[in-house]
Amino acid sequence: MVDYLKAEIAHARELGFADPTITRLGSALQRVELVEGLKGIDLRVYLDGEIQCSSDDEYRYHELLVHPAMALGARRVLVLGGGTGNVVRELVRYPDLEQIVLVDPDEAITAAAATHPALLKLNGGALLDDRVEVVHADATRWVPAQPPGGFDVAVLDLPDPALPELAGLYSAEFLGAVTRLLVPGGRMVAQACSPWLAPRVFWCEVATVRLVRPRVIPLWTHVPSFGEWGFHLSSDDPAFVPGLREGLALRWLTPQALEASMVVPADRREELYPDVRPSTEADPVVLELFRQSLPWVLS
Repeated sequence: MVDYLKAEIAHARELGFADPTITRLGSALQRVELVEGLKGIDLRVYLDGEIQCSSDDEYRYHELLVHPAMALGARRVLVLGGGTGNVVRELVRYPDLEQIVLVDPDEAITAAAATHPALLKLNGGALLDDRVEVVHADATRWVPAQPPGGFDVAVLDLPDPALPELAGLYSAEFLGAVTRLLVPGGRMVAQACSPWLAPRVFWCEVATVRLVRPRVIPLWTHVPSFGEWGFHLSSDDPAFVPGLREGLALRWLTPQALEASMVVPADRREELYPDVRPSTEADPVVLELFRQSLPWVLS
């Protein structure tokens, strides 16, 4: 039995559920488990013992991450992270999209996303779409090596900044390198941790992207598997306003839900954290803030 799931599996047995099926992928980079049938939920994905998505509610996260950035249209989209294929699943809804480049360092995850029956059911076989190119690389090395101006949208679905090697993905220098790959008017969107459990991390990430983008919109919603979750959407157009394209038939995200996601609750508003500053390569403050806010993630 997987150690971090012992208590939850025991509770599920008490409720009359059968034990889940657990598949460990052969990743050389991280511990990856696919957990099927825990308390009746089709699939959960865990990386190093932390839940990454649940088939019960992941669409809330991925719809907000992807669609407001896509409303103005896009020909080419860059996805950093997101190897399970759920970001790409949302992107392939757009018939005018010509290419999606997915950059993820873990070949075990992307291979499973294209072959494992439970992941294929979840992502709709999105990585098999002819428009998708999968690149296995470290984004901090791959991004600076690319020619400028090739993408209309960049979607950053990256691991939280829990380790020094991950904190670099949240630096102003790295975000600036990503924006260099965007065309004028291009949009960048990123997951930004929990603004409820880690508000200083959230506002640090927002402050950091403001160093490289004139228009930054914090977003916030509830994902039951995670709790409250944050994102930031940015553009080089100071007048940019996020929206939704008509006819998408999304499961959760409506224009009203999008409007609500742009309202930060008063008890987590930015003014309450005046000490927060941007994160840079020389001063990776996001790493220390994450460790202070969520120490159990590191245990």
